[in-house]
Amino acid sequence: MDRLAYLEHAGALVAAGVVESYGHAPDEYRALTTGTALLDATPEARLDVAGLDAPTFLHRLLTANVRHLAPGHGTPAFLLSSTGRIRLALTVLRENDARYTLVAAGVEPADLLAELDRYLFTERVELAPLESLHGQLALQGPTAVATLAAAGLPRPEAPFAHAEGHLAGLPVRVVRHDRFATEGYDLIVPAQDFEAAFGALVGAGAHPAGRVAAEMHRVETGRPAFGAEWTPEVSPLEVSGLFGVTEGKGCYPGQEVVERTLSMGSPPRALVRLQAEAALTPGTEVSAAGGAIGHVTSAATLPDDRHLALALVKRRFGETDEPLRVGGIAARRLS
Repeated sequence: MDRLAYLEHAGALVAAGVVESYGHAPDEYRALTTGTALLDATPEARLDVAGLDAPTFLHRLLTANVRHLAPGHGTPAFLLSSTGRIRLALTVLRENDARYTLVAAGVEPADLLAELDRYLFTERVELAPLESLHGQLALQGPTAVATLAAAGLPRPEAPFAHAEGHLAGLPVRVVRHDRFATEGYDLIVPAQDFEAAFGALVGAGAHPAGRVAAEMHRVETGRPAFGAEWTPEVSPLEVSGLFGVTEGKGCYPGQEVVERTLSMGSPPRALVRLQAEAALTPGTEVSAAGGAIGHVTSAATLPDDRHLALALVKRRFGETDEPLRVGGIAARRLS
């Protein structure tokens, strides 16, 4: 049984290859905020980058200092345009001296490969998609550490560190990945072992959850996502500060723009969390007394009927409590 067929058999409601929910998003949201949620992260594109020149190839392309990563460690990073705008948001995992794994959400595997390949000339580097070889699950929530221990898996402590382990006798790679506000882990398993791994994690106390609940919690915790906040129209500094950016790192596409922005003190816009009196819609204009100041990038209504959103606004409005409106709806900035 393939992955999506198995998940549907387990109660998942699937749309466009993504698990939306298991029938009751409020319960899934509670698992994310009070327990351990189990998410299918397989749709994230994965790329193997290997060869003697892999460290220097990636180092000259990406915003983070990937060349100096030790094997078993990782980092967030961005591939930028020449104008300092986001082309890709990545997780970079160093496997050994000459091999890395790149993981990207919100992009098709073929597009991830094409984006890297366009920069490859005479370097001794090979690029190979991995998505057909692996499944990826995510344990997220306040009790994720306890669930990981109950499953007998290792706990990499540093963000984006990774280690090999076994789950019910199956090989698994555990990656520290805090997708929300608490410690969390991604589990990479051979594709043929996905069903057994999923069942073992449920047996260890994880509660299956889908995109709807995850999006509620992502907006609530102010975490940006590729395609919503990380887009070709923004600099990473506007949306997530120095996350994924090594200040002072040498040449990479867009580096001059990033360093110039840092030397000036701060970018002109900032990402803020809003709470409103009614449901909000991405793309809606945010305004203050003086007129338009930005727009909503993501929105969600939580099970307790709080209407929350993320918005990209002029920086000075991200640092004040001035009353705002989103369309015709009153809103306020959350700290």
